[in-house]
Amino acid sequence: MFGAVRLGLKAWEKGEKDTELMHRVRIVKSLIKRQISSMSTAKLLDSDLSSKQVAYILKGAENSVEFISNYSISPDNEIIPVYVKYYVDSKDHDNLVVLESPILTLHYQNLQDAVGIDKGKNNSHVLLEDVHDVMFEYLNRRGDGSSGWQDFWNTGLNKPVGFPAAIKITFSLEEIPFSLVVKIMSDYEIPGRVKK
Repeated sequence: MFGAVRLGLKAWEKGEKDTELMHRVRIVKSLIKRQISSMSTAKLLDSDLSSKQVAYILKGAENSVEFISNYSISPDNEIIPVYVKYYVDSKDHDNLVVLESPILTLHYQNLQDAVGIDKGKNNSHVLLEDVHDVMFEYLNRRGDGSSGWQDFWNTGLNKPVGFPAAIKITFSLEEIPFSLVVKIMSDYEIPGRVKK
């Protein structure tokens, strides 16, 4: 009888742990989705550059993505827009981390310097601990009407490639696979935004 009670308690504890895990993942996915879907997709011009030099700011790799967003997930950040970088920190365990900083200036040596982030302040937050198989993918809209996922995206000064149609993030946590696909609408596709 005591064995059955012990087994029942273990099942209860595992169920509570799984519920807590699912709830945390759901919240993190919701925050990431909101921040990516609020990505600034406008063409950015530097005042020091000629009007022919246009910058789209999005840099994506297999294990990270950097962009400018009009939505901050950090409660202590009141300045919009913000520079955002999602990446995997592998110091102790693989953690999914977000680095977010208000944009102070714009120039185009590299993306972190372009937004003039405060490097003296720790602006990073661990979203999920001990994640595995984290992968960022970018949906490429090709000129012939086809599309396909690729594991990098690099826009910047005079790279008229624009933005991917969507960003997909996949990972596993406690051997459970998760996936998130976020559609990216350019400023020309969003109703009510002024076309420049």
